[in-house]
Amino acid sequence: MGANNNSSIDARVSRWHSWLPCIAFPIVAPVALLALTEVALRLFQVGYSTDLMEPCTIYGQPSSSYNLFFAAPYFPPGMIKTPQLFSIDPVKPKGTYRIFVLGESAAMADPDFAYGSSR
Repeated sequence: MGANNNSSIDARVSRWHSWLPCIAFPIVAPVALLALTEVALRLFQVGYSTDLMEPCTIYGQPSSSYNLFFAAPYFPPGMIKTPQLFSIDPVKPKGTYRIFVLGESAAMADPDFAYGSSR
């Protein structure tokens, strides 16, 4: 009885091992292809930076400013709006707070910066 039970378990395991590549390949292959494409695009620096802030130099001091191409993937070229130019010191002075206002056109004070909530 024990030998018959073991042989049926071995048969089920053997069938599972024969189906495993057929199930795994359609899942693993597209993920691997996307990962390889992402690595290649980053390696060859294709596209825009997705960072909101990018490093810059203002009056000889290192700083960070708004990435003008940040909105490029989301809007057609004629509709891209950018906020008023600003820069942030990369090192926060001791004893100060930084408050970031995130949002859409109302947070950006579109169309007039003077009336924005962040002002």
